[in-house]
Amino acid sequence: MLKLKRVLSTIDAISKWSGYVVMFGTLVITLFLTIEVVARYVFNAPTLWATESTSIAYGIMVLIAGAYVLITGGHVNMDALYNRLSPRRKAALDIFTSVFFFTFCVILLRNGIPLAIKAIVLQEHSQSAWGAPWWPTRIAIPIGAFLILLQGLAKLIRDFYTAVTGSKLV
Repeated sequence: MLKLKRVLSTIDAISKWSGYVVMFGTLVITLFLTIEVVARYVFNAPTLWATESTSIAYGIMVLIAGAYVLITGGHVNMDALYNRLSPRRKAALDIFTSVFFFTFCVILLRNGIPLAIKAIVLQEHSQSAWGAPWWPTRIAIPIGAFLILLQGLAKLIRDFYTAVTGSKLV
């Protein structure tokens, strides 16, 4: 049981770390947008790269943040029903709905890996005047899917424990 708790806490630490990385990503987006606003409205010289860089950074952040959102309980539930259930029944319901969660994650991972490889091999880039590289966003798809899949497995283990024993596994 001690080894299982260590594994779960390691997965939790990875998910929290990914969330902190994303939080600092908002600083990057803010910097890019500030540069664009100053360049456009103060110097009347808009940049080619700032708006597209912001979109790329935001896309990467959304993809990587899933595991952090899962560990902090930020995903959507039917709270009107869910909050009325006992911890055991919540865990049982989460186990039942995990089939959909894992199906989504596996599909995202299975389709994201070839997409990332293709973007790297072909050196894909946007069709804009700047021609931003697509590989960072494409790589974020399988990484994000893997992180949320890993955190989902940790949650599933905890849910099984709660469903069987009635107590939470920390």
